This record gives sequence, C-alpha cells and structure tokens, in this order.
Amino acid sequence: MKNAAAQTSLAVMYQEGRHARKSLSKAAKWLKRASEQEYAQAQFMLGNMHMHGSGPVAQSYVAAAELYGKAAAQGNEVASYNLGVLHREGWGVAQNDTAAALHFRAAAELGYAKAQYDLADLYLDGSGVGGRDFGAAVGWLTRAAEEGHLQAQNTLGGLYHGGTLQGSSHGSSSGGGGDRSSTRTQQSFDGSVNGGGSDKKRWAADEGTVAVDFAEALRWYKAAADQGHADSQNSLGRMHFVGEGPAERSDRKAFEWYEKAATQGHDGAQFNLGLMHEKGWGISGGPNYDKAVVWYEKAAAQHHEKAKFNLKYIYDVS
Repeated sequence: MKNAAAQTSLAVMYQEGRHARKSLSKAAKWLKRASEQEYAQAQFMLGNMHMHGSGPVAQSYVAAAELYGKAAAQGNEVASYNLGVLHREGWGVAQNDTAAALHFRAAAELGYAKAQYDLADLYLDGSGVGGRDFGAAVGWLTRAAEEGHLQAQNTLGGLYHGGTLQGSSHGSSSGGGGDRSSTRTQQSFDGSVNGGGSDKKRWAADEGTVAVDFAEALRWYKAAADQGHADSQNSLGRMHFVGEGPAERSDRKAFEWYEKAATQGHDGAQFNLGLMHEKGWGISGGPNYDKAVVWYEKAAAQHHEKAKFNLKYIYDVS
C-alpha cells in the first residue's frame, strides 16, 4: 500500500505538472497501478478521469461508476457522492433515486457538504427517501450550511423567510415623488431566485412544515451574501427595505445589497436597483431616471417582465 500511495502522489505530480512535465498519460498509468492495489484515492482519481474523459483515458460513466464504487466502499466520501450523482442522473448505471440517496447519505454522514445539500434536496422532493420530510431536509441543509455551502445557506434563508425567496410588494411610480403607495409602474420588488429549488421551498411553506423565523433567514442570507451569493444579496436587500424581523429598515442598505447582486447579473436585483434609482430611494440627489433605465434595460434583456413594463412607461411619459 505504501507503493500505491507513492504511485498516486507521482500521478498527481504528472497530472498537475508539479516538479514534472505535465502528462495525463503518465498520470493515468500510475493511477491504474495504484488502483489495482485497491488504493481508494487512486480509484477515485482514475474514476474522475473516466468521468470526464481526460487525456488518453476514454470517457466512460460505466468505468467511473465501477471505480467510484470501489473507493466508496473504503470510505472515500467524494467517491460516494459522485456515485450518488451517477445514480440520480442514470449515467453508467440505472437511474435510481433510492440508490442515489444511499450514496449521498454515506458521504453526508462523513461530513461532505455537497452530499448533505443534495440529500436535503431529495427530502424536499420526496424522491428516493420514502416521501417528503422537511425536518430531515432542514437538518441536512443546516449541516451543509454550517460547512459553508452557499446554496444550502441561501435555501435555508428562503425556508425561514417563509418558504419562498419572492419579496413583498412595495410602491413605486414613474412620475414624481417617492410615494411608496403609487401604482403607476410595476411596484413589487423582485425577490425571486434564478437557482433551482424555489418550488420545493414553496411546498414547505404551503404545508406549514417550516416555521417562519426572520432572524434565521437573516443569518443564513447574510452568510451566503458575504461570500458573494447573488440570490442571498437580493433577498437581504428585500429584508432591509421592508425591515423584516431583526433586519434594520434601511433604504441605503437595501440599495447596497441590490447593487452587489445586480452587478453579478441577477435580473431581479437589476430590476430592484432600477426601481430604487427611479424613486430615489437609498441614494442622494433624488430620482435618477437615466440610471433607472440602465438597470431596467439590463433586467429586460434577461426577459424580466416587470422591467419591460417600467421601461415602456418611462419611455411613454418621456
């Protein structure tokens, strides 16, 4: 086994080009030798090469599944997770959500955050786990979130925010003043997400299985937002605009979070930022229609219907 460890280390050097000229052929050669000695890390790495078809190694989900299975049986958590993905997608093996859940659980129990998140997703959906179990989903999401998994943090924020990441309505008009009750343009701030899972979050809220907790929502949105997660930044902006729970009621903070998400291309945040400029909320100097149009156009280019409506109104009145 010492030889297998050394062979694997040599393979890494060839694979990454460290202290040796990069050579995927030589990397594959040494990984194969180590794998034949049942060395889990080598089996996992060679499985990755088959998964993606690296260098001289032919792409083969079947070969990848076989190697991941051998590594997983020895406790390699990432191999277990990858095997779960293959079963979930039906790549190289028969599609089987129950098998996917078993492999995700094996990796999740070893502390692998991606597996914890994907296992939670199966519990939210009810696939392969005997039906929906929102308590189990929240438990696994929390473990993944505590490991720093951004999507888990965002999803938890959404669940505690009320089961959906869609914001409440706030007034905005395209003519004069900052009256939040005006209804000329589309006035709902957009808190929707582009990522997956939003329907599952709504199911949780509709069935009353996750208690609304604005403090927890704020905590997890902030954790993800501080690491650059655009959906969470947009949702934080919404919480500060409304002043939900412990979130300070602040147009300035709302504007800042919307801007962070908008500059990453988040269409909902781009719409929100356009609305803030249109009304002069969170900025000095009052309404700025030129900047509002810039952000509405960016959102409209991504087929954001409210942004299209507001743009038409501004163009019509000007």
